[in-house]
Amino acid sequence: MNHTRLTISALLLSMAFSANAQKTKTLSHLQQQLHSEQSSATKLTQHYLTRIDALNDNYHAVMAINNNALHDAQRLDNLAREGQWQGPLHGMAVLVKDNIAVADMATTAGALALEQNISSADAPVISQLRSAGAIILGKANLSEWANFRSNSSSSGWSTLGGQTANAVDATRSPCGSSSGSAVAVKLGFAPLALATETDGSIVCPAAANGVYALKPSYGQVSRVGVVPLAESQDTVGVMANSLADVLLATQVIAAPDAQDPNHHAFRTINYTEVKPSRAKELTLGYVDYSHFTAETQAVFKKQLKQLERHGIKLIELPQADLGSMYRQEFQVLLYEFKRDVNAYLAATPAQVKVKTLSQLIAFNEQHQDRTMPYFGQELLHQANAIDLQAQREDYLKASQQYRLTARNALQHWFTANQLDAIISPTNSPAWKIDKINGDHYLGGASTLAAVAGTLHITLPLADVQGLPVGFSVMANVGGDEQAIAAAKTIDSLLEHTSL
Repeated sequence: MNHTRLTISALLLSMAFSANAQKTKTLSHLQQQLHSEQSSATKLTQHYLTRIDALNDNYHAVMAINNNALHDAQRLDNLAREGQWQGPLHGMAVLVKDNIAVADMATTAGALALEQNISSADAPVISQLRSAGAIILGKANLSEWANFRSNSSSSGWSTLGGQTANAVDATRSPCGSSSGSAVAVKLGFAPLALATETDGSIVCPAAANGVYALKPSYGQVSRVGVVPLAESQDTVGVMANSLADVLLATQVIAAPDAQDPNHHAFRTINYTEVKPSRAKELTLGYVDYSHFTAETQAVFKKQLKQLERHGIKLIELPQADLGSMYRQEFQVLLYEFKRDVNAYLAATPAQVKVKTLSQLIAFNEQHQDRTMPYFGQELLHQANAIDLQAQREDYLKASQQYRLTARNALQHWFTANQLDAIISPTNSPAWKIDKINGDHYLGGASTLAAVAGTLHITLPLADVQGLPVGFSVMANVGGDEQAIAAAKTIDSLLEHTSL
């Protein structure tokens, strides 16, 4: 990939690509092209590589290209010529957030300290994608350390990848931490991207860039081979150009993994076979959304009326006392970050010299001209100050209570009102990138589902002054199928308008 200034011809190509940015194709359309021999896996892969080379210097969405991508595409084309299809994602290119291990590529979390963290094996989710016929195109940029480094960080910025720009307006934040994944899908760098979330890192960037995303419920997808933030909330999910696409890809990567502590929570779910709900049989709940911008409130209210016109029953839910949940979440994240990152670093290859969180902090200070040109690492310091042994009981109490608070709130709302799903705006429009003062986050809907460990889908809702906002559909504990059915119906009824 050429990281130098764009040539005149590449700039012209960039302009042509930008003009067609909204004409991204879904998986079903691409697969039809392959089956009808209108295209091939090799041609599609080369198209994405050319597009990345032309545009990525302007957006910094892609961190690295997989040198084996074209070879893998050619192998799949050879199979197709023999009448064989690898699986449901045959020939489909996937970009992978750079905190997920891909064999023979670095897994960096955007951090200079992990620049030589070359993976010897694929993470299970990558193996599952390959088995389904997907082509691993490369690594997507992200907020460094999944945005758990500083309270004044700029979403989408990493030492190794630079500042990811919003796909719709490059002066705006892409949100994070799965910034590059969302921007890449929106720009047509790949039809699919893998992302991760601890709290908001899948749904916020997807919504801010106008693409679809699904954060699976806790236990559905293996996190082995993923740079951790916090075991209690981390999950891997998917971004794509349609709800059908994210459901198909989630079906591929959803599987129990005995190596993952969350495997006991796995439930067999047929993501692609869930039928849409009948609109007149749907009951949806929504909570106060006044913390979003006025324009976001207006477009959401307009969509509520649209849903009601089709017979969907809407219930405004009473406020729940979730203050303790928010406080305890941060306590849990600090504790688990230190515990889990120490364990991860200790197991990295010999060429990675940083083996503890303390060493990471020291390394960043030694290289601060590169690692801290805009903001510091106070969250790393806070996590490192945790005494894992002395504070273990407090941590265990908080980790049990905060999840119970979230789940009790959800289950009360769902049971008392016989809900199929809870809905909300996902985000307010993206703010201007500010690497000095950090993010200016104005409204979100991720924390309750993140803490409760429940499924969360975001659908493109509308454009507010040209900037995308999303529509969240959240499940009850164990209510994945009902929420998916609701999301399918909602997606078919939303009026994608501008304000």
